[in-house]
Order: sequence, then structure tokens, then C-alpha cells
Amino acid sequence: MGRPVHPLVSRLILSALALALTLAACATPTPPPEPITIRLAAPAADQDQIKKLAEQFAKTHPGVTVEVLARRWDTITGLDVSGADVVLTTQFALDEMRSRGLLLSLDPLIAGDKGLNQADFLPGAARMFVDAGKTWALPAGLDVQVLYFNKELFDRRGVAYPNERWTRADFEQAARKLSDPDSASFGYAVITDFLDPILFIYQHGGRLVDDLEAPTRTTFTDPKTIEAVDWYARLLREPGIVLTAQNAGTVGAGNVQYTVRSGKVGMWIAALSARGGRFDRAAWPMKWGMAPLPSDARTATMATAAGYAITTQCKRSLTCWQFIAFLSQQPIATFAPARRSLIKAMSGQDAEVARIAQAAADNALMLRGGDINKLEKAIEVFMAALEQVIADKASAAEAMAAAQLNSPMP
Repeated sequence: MGRPVHPLVSRLILSALALALTLAACATPTPPPEPITIRLAAPAADQDQIKKLAEQFAKTHPGVTVEVLARRWDTITGLDVSGADVVLTTQFALDEMRSRGLLLSLDPLIAGDKGLNQADFLPGAARMFVDAGKTWALPAGLDVQVLYFNKELFDRRGVAYPNERWTRADFEQAARKLSDPDSASFGYAVITDFLDPILFIYQHGGRLVDDLEAPTRTTFTDPKTIEAVDWYARLLREPGIVLTAQNAGTVGAGNVQYTVRSGKVGMWIAALSARGGRFDRAAWPMKWGMAPLPSDARTATMATAAGYAITTQCKRSLTCWQFIAFLSQQPIATFAPARRSLIKAMSGQDAEVARIAQAAADNALMLRGGDINKLEKAIEVFMAALEQVIADKASAAEAMAAAQLNSPMP
């Protein structure tokens, strides 16, 4: 048998128990978290994935419900933000939303979040959302221009698929091999008249303006620009090689997009977000692939930055911030990642997108939203000059010299 408990010790134990019970009876129960609903406006094509991410966030944030507002995505205008606390947008749509007073500056929230690794974001993407000394969105991804190709046509012609090592010479050679006047097949189709030549100009080492991120003057007479314009025009003049909006009605299937879908085009350049017909009424019917744009004197592509912004409608800015900080760490199917850590992780999950993202990480050319209007007239002058060269009405040097004289940004 154990030793008997001393009466004084017994009284102390009983007193302690009584005090604990009294405090427990008097304590106010901790109320459950007040319910919070965050409404996120996002592209309809990504709604299933984003809903899963929202559920994952809600599990670690009791009382928080996320409602996904699935809306039509547009690279230039973004999407409708009405009724949203958080929105996935682009640098092009940012200016309009700011001018309407729809967005919160993220700087106070960034300063208060010691766990945010800003160095992980691709610097080019992060810069697109900084204006007037303030940050308005966290990068979500990059919508990169890529080279698409029709695998079925490549296989029939016995041409090797494009890859990240392709050069402009490889592209040109493949375009000729894939073309067949007898079956009305084209090696290459121009989807966007103004964008394709600009991409080839920058890959060749040329440029249209002195600084894409802060343009002050045009540089149409840059020797490398003239060389690229000459090459591009000669390729388009070669019969049966390139399908354009101008010749699609007579040699194509009515228009460029329909001819591509009909399987009569070997290669075309378009945004990563368009792959497989994601924003079309139906999926692409052919077997297709994609690769980084072929390189020339340099590796270059154009990209639109997508980012998460908080609207002034959000009543709980800290919760909205926690949500977008969480989302920024997750890849979104439509875009290439804007974080280096996500690019590295994706290499084992989606090799094609990982290659695209890696190629674009340090070579993506981007324009600020506010510069689009500034450059619009200059691009019109450039395109008019390019058409003269394609029609063989002027040499590249002559046309670009005249364009520089007529430029609104000489």
C-alpha cells in the first residue's frame, strides 16, 4: 500500500481543482470565426482547377468560402470584375481598373507578409504590375507566344517536330517542306498580322522602339530591323508557303483560323492560352504540339502577364491577400508559371509547358498596358510600310526609312 496523503496536501489539491472548475465555468466560450465569402473572377476555362484550389485554401482558413465567378477571358481587356473581391487580370486591363478606382494597392499587405518570397517571381512579370510606385497585382503567370504545329502534317511529310533548339533557318526549311500546292497545304500561317513580324524582328536582334517597357521613339531604320523585314516579306511572297488573311479567301479555306482547324497548315504562332482551342467553341480536331519560338540572333517571345488583384469591394483585405498569396504559389493551367520555383517543379508534370516557361523566363518581351495606346499609331505606320515591302512596291530599307519619317514617335 502507498503512503497516506498528508491532509494539507489534500486540501491544496481540492482547492486547485475547485478554482479550475470555477474559472472554466466563468470563461467566455471562443466564438467561431465570422463567415467570410471571397468572390474570385477568373477565366471560365480554368474554373474547375481554381475551384479545387479555393477548396484547398478554405480547409486551412475556417469560416472562409470562395465563390468562383467564371467569366470570358480576353488578353487585352481581361475579364468582367463586377461583384468580385479578387480578380485575375492582365497588365493591359490594369490601367482601366485603376482609373475607375477599382483596385487596392498591395504594398501595405506585401510589407506585412514576411513569408512572401518576392525574388521567386520572374522580374519582368512583377514589373508589369508596378505603376506610379505602387504594386497592384501579384503575378499569376505568363501568356506566352509559342509555335504550334500540326503533328499529322509533319508526320505525312516526314519532317521532325520543332523543339527548343530550332532556329529561324529550321523554321524556314520546315515551312517549305510542309507546303503542298496540290493539296492546298501551307507550311506556315500568319494568325496575327502585326505580331508575327514583330516577333521575327526582335529575334533577329532588331527593334521597333528604343525601349519596350518605356518607349520614347521608334527605331524602324535599325539595320537588323530592315534585315528581318526583308526576310519576312520574301518568305510571304514565295508562292504556296505562307497563308495570310490576304490570300486565305483565294488559296485557303475561307479564312486563316478555319484553314488551320481543317488541318491544312503546318505551323502557326499564337498565345499559350489558346492551345487546343481552349477559348474556341470546340477543341482543335487535329493532333497538335507546341514549342518555343525558333531562335535567331537571340531568343525572344512576347508575353502577357496575368496577375491577382484585390478590388475595392473586398471587405476583408487581409483575407483576400492571404488568398491571392496562396494562389500565386499554384500553377494555373492556362498560363506558364511566373515563379521560378513553379517552373522547376513543373518540369516533371507538364514537360511541354515547362519548356515554354523556361524559354520565356528571361526572354519574354512585355509591354505595359499604358503604352499600347501610345504605340498604336506607330505600329499602324510600320504595318503600312511592311505591306509595301510584301507587295514588292518598295525595298525594306526604303519602306522603313519612310515609316521612320512618318512615325508619331520619330
